[in-house]
Amino acid sequence: GYWKMEEASDATRADYSGNSNTLTESSLDTVAQTSGKYGYSGDFEFDDTESISITDASQRGLDITGNITLCSWIKPESFAAAAMGVVGKWTSGASSYYLSVASNETVDFSVYSGITGSSVSSEIGSVTVGNWVHICGVYDGKNIISYVNGVPSGDGPIPYSSGIANTSAAFTIGTANDTDYFDG
Repeated sequence: GYWKMEEASDATRADYSGNSNTLTESSLDTVAQTSGKYGYSGDFEFDDTESISITDASQRGLDITGNITLCSWIKPESFAAAAMGVVGKWTSGASSYYLSVASNETVDFSVYSGITGSSVSSEIGSVTVGNWVHICGVYDGKNIISYVNGVPSGDGPIPYSSGIANTSAAFTIGTANDTDYFDG
């Protein structure tokens, strides 16, 4: 999927990939529109439990079980939680893949096969409050690695070849586990 996040005052976000994976705002609060790195972006608020998602039953092409590259432009407003979900399919009992930022200012990318999993973290301080950064997590079937502004960063590559589980978790931007909300 590819979401520009350019819709103003709209409860949905269009998928520009051609897969029709339209994301819908949570019923808890609305995601405001703000100036982005390019054009506009969604402004997620940690305290307001804001996120956007598509149910597993409604999505097409997001049940990724092999190679994956997951990227996002982010501009954190705070590190209000130990982990803040940026994008992925990850919830208690139904974990697949997950890109997040942590309170130690790292990018964390996690994958889970249903039996085993692994995570990789960028260098501490690679993501800072108030600054735009392009973050990615990559699984190539043999290793997982995190990228910050196009450069491999941190403790990767981490060997991992167990694949990714096809779970019933919703694909979500702005949270993981419906508790780890992003602020930015």
